[in-house]
Amino acid sequence: MEIVPLGDSALVVRVRDRFEDAPEETLDVVLRALQQLRTAAIPGVIELAPAYTSIAVFFDPITIAKATETSDKVFDWLASRIRAAVAGVADPGKTPRSRSQTVEIPVCYDPEFALDIDDVARRANVSPKE
Repeated sequence: MEIVPLGDSALVVRVRDRFEDAPEETLDVVLRALQQLRTAAIPGVIELAPAYTSIAVFFDPITIAKATETSDKVFDWLASRIRAAVAGVADPGKTPRSRSQTVEIPVCYDPEFALDIDDVARRANVSPKE
């Protein structure tokens, strides 16, 4: 993994060298690293932007400077937090733990509100009552 500055308020975290050699595996690694960074909730990180082989990490330099207690250590502090968060993600056998969340979507099958019930039933090969 390579971490390089991108201006004064962003870093590029390169998790793979090439995309073309193994595109699906590379995307999996990038997305796992993205999830790990999101889960880490590093103070001062404003936005994460994934690309083919890397993730741009945009941050608030003032927040990071306050966390490090010295403004000359911003890059080192943030890079070490990123490395810690992404540790082990380059190994395709490791999958980050994600929190599952149940989302309830209310539905109503009353013909007054389910205007497409006949079409849905026909596509599902069931009767509208089923």
